Formats: sequence, C-alpha cells, structure tokens
Amino acid sequence: DRIFRHCGDRESAAFIDGSGIRHAEFRHALAAAATAGRPVLLVGSPGAGRIIPTVAQVIINVLDHGMELDKAVAAPRLYTRNGQPVQIEDGFPQESIAALKARGHGVVVKGKLDPYFGGVHAVAWDRKGNGWKGSADPRRYGAAARE
Repeated sequence: DRIFRHCGDRESAAFIDGSGIRHAEFRHALAAAATAGRPVLLVGSPGAGRIIPTVAQVIINVLDHGMELDKAVAAPRLYTRNGQPVQIEDGFPQESIAALKARGHGVVVKGKLDPYFGGVHAVAWDRKGNGWKGSADPRRYGAAARE
C-alpha cells in the first residue's frame, strides 16, 4: 500500500511503500534561471523521477555549454538512480559510453529522442535581445508558439 502525503501547497507527494523508505514522486517541475535579477530561462518537463535530471541537463546545456535552446532541448540525455545501470540516449559519443563502462557502470543505450527522458518545454531570452524564444521537446507532442 502507498500512503500519499502531500507536501504543503507544492505539486509533489511522498509515499512510504512498506519498506520504510520514503520516496519522492514528482508530478512536474519548473526551473528558472536569472541573470542580474531578470529571468533568462524557464524549463519544465513531466517524467516522475526523471524530471530533475532532465530539466538540469537542459539548463546546463544552455547556460554552461552555450547551446541554442532548440539544440539543448533535443540533445541526448542520460539517467541513473540508486546504482542502477545508466540509461543513455543514442547520440552520446561512444567514448563517453566506453568511459562509463570502464568505471564499472552498467549502460543501457536507448533509442534516439526516447520519451523515457522527459518532454521538456522551455522558453529562453534571446541572447541578442530579440525577445523570448520557445522550444518543445521532439520526444513528445507539443510545439512552441511563434510571434
């Protein structure tokens, strides 16, 4: 039996599955990044336990790697949890996969643009100051509205 405990006003819940281990169950996530107090990136995705790494990977691709929003949203992703094999989307360099295996990680390569890795929708402030640009994940249904 699962006992759901809603966490205040937040859209998340936690349950105890009989093992005494408390698990987090996420319904959605939205992350925002700001520069000089002004929002520059908003990212959200469905995906239960994969939401946080999915959103984080898109943010890192945009802010740290300087990728354009559409490319950051469509870039290959990976996921692992609690010592399980690394689920990695087709498209990662073979050297990266070999390095994970060399470190003793199990690796499962999934197809390209696999919906297992979430369905990000995001908006970002154009670096050239031309306004907001939206992007919808090609892994799932959706589209960004254009002006």
